[in-house]
Amino acid sequence: MQRRKLFLPLITIICVSLLVANRATAQTDPVMGTDPLPSTAPVGVSFDINITIADAVNITGWEFNMTFDPTVLNVVTITAGAPGYFLYDFAVPAGVFAWFLFDPATDIDNTNGWTHAACTLFPTPDPVDGADGSGVLATVTFTVMSEGRSDLHFAAPPTMLRTTDPDTKLPVEVPHTTEDGFFQYPQGDVTNDGIVDTNDLDRIDDAYGASLGDSNWDEDCDLNKDDVIDVYELILCGKNYGEGS
Repeated sequence: MQRRKLFLPLITIICVSLLVANRATAQTDPVMGTDPLPSTAPVGVSFDINITIADAVNITGWEFNMTFDPTVLNVVTITAGAPGYFLYDFAVPAGVFAWFLFDPATDIDNTNGWTHAACTLFPTPDPVDGADGSGVLATVTFTVMSEGRSDLHFAAPPTMLRTTDPDTKLPVEVPHTTEDGFFQYPQGDVTNDGIVDTNDLDRIDDAYGASLGDSNWDEDCDLNKDDVIDVYELILCGKNYGEGS
């Protein structure tokens, strides 16, 4: 009898634990982000950032609109729909195309600071099947126009991920989160005065140890955008000490 009394609660605990774990897994949304984070390059130099995806399930299309500071950065081009990219590597074995939608004439605005691209499986595999996992959606090539910093912000809409309804064969938006990118040159210039010096070290020191939401939080000091100001910021600032105009 004692064993029965212990067995039933144990089974209940296991079942509840599995249910919670399954719900947690089901509630994990895909993440669209950038790599590297942060990014940097001197004036006049071009560099790439990858638009990345993580924890994707059954994705049949994507689209993003990224804004940036056009006085600091200009977009040169966007690349996707080729070997090594997320939907392309899924599409070829599935016998379909990864249809990349990008026109430099209409999808780059270096005056107002935005760029756009999209990609979709065509035709959608039947039965409906999409790409899972993580990878690189696209590569954006920038040229640095001036020293400074710029958020690389995913504007929504039209930034989105899509799957396909198996019955209607129509696109359906997939809930997801975005993690903006960040450019700065010289890195460590938290005061944005064009040079990394004692003013930057002092400001980082004042915010050292702060996390997002703390009273001494200083967003400009969070150089790698991980919502905490720690030794990383001091090392980066010290490494680039004296850089800038």
